[in-house]
Amino acid sequence: MKSEVSADLRRPNEKVEWVLYKLDKDDVAPNYYTIVSLVFGMMAITMKVRLHAWLCLLFSLAQLTTTNFSDMDFKQTVGSLM
Repeated sequence: MKSEVSADLRRPNEKVEWVLYKLDKDDVAPNYYTIVSLVFGMMAITMKVRLHAWLCLLFSLAQLTTTNFSDMDFKQTVGSLM
């Protein structure tokens, strides 16, 4: 018997195809940009630090750009802009 030794370590015979699975809306991670934006906004109001106000604005814009249009809620949008 002759055993064939291949230099290819990828083992093409043992390939497993990748399958995309669907996520429920309950399984999706929450959007942390809104929370961080509200925290920086409150810090900007109470401490009167301009850097916190700019970070609040930055995170609120990041939240608006990363949110899907179908998931956009009026309360979430207003909360991120405040």
